[in-house]
Amino acid sequence: MPAPWLEARAASRPVRCSSTGLRLVAVTALAVAPVGCRAQITWGLAPMHISDTDDFSNQQRLYDLLRRAYFAEYSAQQQEHRLMPQILAEIQDFREKVQGGAPSLALAVAMAKYHFAWYKDGTTEMDIESVQDAADLMYLSLQFSQCDLPDLPAEVFYQRMCSARWPYAVMIYSELGREFASRYLTDQAADILERAVGMFDHMKRLPYYTQLTTWQSPYDINFNEEWFPGAAAIGPVWNKASVPLAKYLEDNFETIRTELGALLAEGGNFEELSFQESRAEGQDSWPEGGWRAMQFTKAGKSSNPWFTRACREAPRDR
Repeated sequence: MPAPWLEARAASRPVRCSSTGLRLVAVTALAVAPVGCRAQITWGLAPMHISDTDDFSNQQRLYDLLRRAYFAEYSAQQQEHRLMPQILAEIQDFREKVQGGAPSLALAVAMAKYHFAWYKDGTTEMDIESVQDAADLMYLSLQFSQCDLPDLPAEVFYQRMCSARWPYAVMIYSELGREFASRYLTDQAADILERAVGMFDHMKRLPYYTQLTTWQSPYDINFNEEWFPGAAAIGPVWNKASVPLAKYLEDNFETIRTELGALLAEGGNFEELSFQESRAEGQDSWPEGGWRAMQFTKAGKSSNPWFTRACREAPRDR
């Protein structure tokens, strides 16, 4: 089925923007050439389906929608997130729903702010109000999902993604505290870092985290150690003997550097390839324009994940 057109209205007549699989309901539109569209993002062709109990499903739906809007018409030739004002307006609308008595949306809004409102728009400066709100909402989601209860059955703990919520909450507070400290806002830094430590201590008292004995402070948290038991990774630097891929990369360093150097020297070919098969999620990994990554494999499931243009351009790297 073809993706539906994005709809908008200029004056009293419809204007079609572009086909990205989202539906936009017009707030305003400029009927000039080329037509510019400002719109309020909705859930698409169907009415909104918000669960009062399944906050994880709510989070997935809002994230999927906002990510498609974030990357709408985004390419090497058009490096601008044109719908960013509307994305922020939509996040604020859902934030007001939480405030109005819908705690099942706390997780969705927390992660939306984490992915799309970490930095002030168009800058590399942390939006401290947005980040603090994300942390507070993540904590609210822990309470709503009962992830804070020590007697929550292990199966339910996994199903409700409690093992992801806790580290996110602690790490967001920790990063915010560091940001306050870097700005010499000592009182705010002390308050937020105290919250981070308090949440970390609460997390460590839960049965799931008793196995992670190397986590002694918020800055010891790392998902790699949790997801790859036995790796015993402390911080971002691993013993390369624990990572078989490391030897392959070292052995083929010259080949990789030669082919990458050729792509960088071709006047924009690397830039174009970096937009293909992109797995970027939003602003959470780096500020806009911080760096580019070229993906050699297809995102998601594929019968031939290596059938990409990047592999064809760098055949010896496979």
